[in-house]
Amino acid sequence: SSGSRAPARGALGGAPGQLLLGVCGFSVCGALRRSSARSAVQRRARLEKRVIQESPYLDEKPYEGDLVRIHYVGRLSDGTCFDNSRVRGKPFEFVMGESEVIDGWEILISTMALKEKAELTCPPQYAYGDDGVPPYVPPGETVTFTVDLLDIGRPVQEEEKPVVDVSEDEEDEDENFWDKDEQREKGRCLGFNWEASGSGQEIFVRVPLSDDVRVKEIKVNITSTAIKCKIADQMVIEGTLFAPVLTDDSFWDFEKKGKKVFLLITLGKMDASIKWDSLLEGGDPVATSSAPAVEVVDVEEAKAKGAKTVEA
Repeated sequence: SSGSRAPARGALGGAPGQLLLGVCGFSVCGALRRSSARSAVQRRARLEKRVIQESPYLDEKPYEGDLVRIHYVGRLSDGTCFDNSRVRGKPFEFVMGESEVIDGWEILISTMALKEKAELTCPPQYAYGDDGVPPYVPPGETVTFTVDLLDIGRPVQEEEKPVVDVSEDEEDEDENFWDKDEQREKGRCLGFNWEASGSGQEIFVRVPLSDDVRVKEIKVNITSTAIKCKIADQMVIEGTLFAPVLTDDSFWDFEKKGKKVFLLITLGKMDASIKWDSLLEGGDPVATSSAPAVEVVDVEEAKAKGAKTVEA
């Protein structure tokens, strides 16, 4: 975070130039404009981080462009609480490097690892400046935040690339991917299937696509602990993952098997020694007796088959 960039928003953001404060139980709006004219001497004011709880994932840290999700409590130098995300009952999210938060957060949170808890001390030059945020943050105040880094991730950017041509005459493979290795982690679910790679370091998720699906209709979002996949107006996958994944090693693409096209989502395991019992924490969605899990071509076809079974 550069000291010369435009004034950032406050801990909770709000409209540009404003700080939305949940002041230990209630919310107020206060103007926040910090002077960007800082001398080299001022910028050397001490930022401090004290680790309260170490992370089990020391290599998983946020970088510029990453979406981070945190809980925090902000206190003045006399111990007075002026902001608390837990009171609002919802974690705060922001994108690193987008000038959405104070400089102290940009610098110190980038040194935190996933699931780490730390106390961040930010002098006024890295926080709310000489003006403060009256009447909640006094002028020239050094503030301290207790921060829990809950999640790190980035939305997978959709790419405008053509859907694989399924008109070519190719024979279907004799072997389905979930039948290759009986010992491999795998699952067959309503609308998608998944399995571990041969090395066990990745999880492959395959979602069958209909011929008329376009790339812009595919929305995939992967964080280190959660996944969401929506195709057109159909939510196919949504929930907390069975175990954390590496966002840098997680992505999606297309795969062709015979005349069928699949959305292939690759999830890089954070810990390859963990054997997944399901894709999602608590178990995967499975077909009921009215919608068998076998021979699922796509979500719409699965629904149609379920309806026919009920009528029968």
